[in-house]
Amino acid sequence: MNVERRPRRRTWRQRLGVPLAVFGAVLFLVGYLGTTTGTTVLPFDRHHVLTQVGGFLIGFVGLSWIGTRR
Repeated sequence: MNVERRPRRRTWRQRLGVPLAVFGAVLFLVGYLGTTTGTTVLPFDRHHVLTQVGGFLIGFVGLSWIGTRR
């Protein structure tokens, strides 16, 4: 019995997860480079803490959404 299955469609979370993961990684790296070089990317974040923590959280949410199977 050879039953062909249709490939599963990706959910909106999976489609949105990839850009979120990439954006979070870029934001984290920009914050890290700003910390090491002393440049300010976001004017309200002079110590680059919000940039790094926010980038990590956005990237983590994006990665977790990529793996969902709902």
